[in-house]
Amino acid sequence: MEWNQIRYVCAVADLRSFSHAAENLFVTQPTLSQQIRKLEDELGYPLFVRSTRTVSLTEEGERFCEKATPLLAQFDTFQQEMLAQRKTQELTLNVGLLPTFLDFKMPDLIEGFQAKNPDITLSFEVRPSEELIKRLLGGKYDAVIAYITPAKMAGYESQLDIRILNHDYIHVAVSRKNPLSEQKTIYIDDVRKCSVIMLEKRSAIEREVQTMLQKYKIVPKKLKTSPAFRSMLGSVAMNQGICFHSSAVGSEYIRESVCSIPLSPEIEMLTVLIAPKVSPKAAAIERFREYILGC
Repeated sequence: MEWNQIRYVCAVADLRSFSHAAENLFVTQPTLSQQIRKLEDELGYPLFVRSTRTVSLTEEGERFCEKATPLLAQFDTFQQEMLAQRKTQELTLNVGLLPTFLDFKMPDLIEGFQAKNPDITLSFEVRPSEELIKRLLGGKYDAVIAYITPAKMAGYESQLDIRILNHDYIHVAVSRKNPLSEQKTIYIDDVRKCSVIMLEKRSAIEREVQTMLQKYKIVPKKLKTSPAFRSMLGSVAMNQGICFHSSAVGSEYIRESVCSIPLSPEIEMLTVLIAPKVSPKAAAIERFREYILGC
């Protein structure tokens, strides 16, 4: 005796029709009839009186349905409770990302992580690094991937769990048509004679460059803004200015029309995975951390 057989009998008894019962249960009528016959053979007596016009229960069928109906209701309740319990165990990790990391790293990482961790759903939001860290401290995210300098990282280590994903330095993107492309190093003083393109929402890298420009009292020839890194690189390729980026990003984005040259004095930038030291989602965060660090 199987649960689907019991359900088939009760459905036919309720609707007084094999065809309507099959339709409601999303099975074919031959399948439903065959399973009920199989159950009747197992029991040793018929449950239905079959005729060309009507379907009715036998006495044994009446007694069967009296016992089976509350059992089915209990089974359905049990099944719903177990499914609800499964949903409460599923977790969503809210992760903040710096724009360039999402662009060239994250799609494959998402797919790989979800395949290995089907009980964890990843939800992403893209913002500049400093904003990501502020929101993490405010409890808006469970983890973030951001750029940070070693000095600033040291200031957060007492509050947050920080793991280094990559060591980078700030480079300058320059058009091949620009005479500066012949240099092995772009010096901060070279910026005086350049048009500089920066993102409308300043990145962590650009904020560090701005701090250095202020330190050395350097004003660019012209300052332009761009909505996204790719469009900014497009402007650089057309020799409309220079822009700043991490050395790792340079290896992904720079093409024949644009070269990536180290900036001097050096500014070290770290790509880091940051999470709270204490979190109710600690186990899921640790699985995410292990996966990212292993990639």
